[in-house]
Amino acid sequence: MTGWRSRNLENQMAHEYVEDPNILHGVFLIGYDLVPLLTASADKMLDEIERRIT
Repeated sequence: MTGWRSRNLENQMAHEYVEDPNILHGVFLIGYDLVPLLTASADKMLDEIERRIT
């Protein structure tokens, strides 16, 4: 479900012009909810880079 939500969010933010303020509000809330996933993914990538260069 998270993958679908993030993909849908990407499409709405990058490829669609959102005219309805309620839809835009919802899109921002979904983006906010996905911040922990993004930061966890970035942390895992940094850990892997560190592991590979040491």
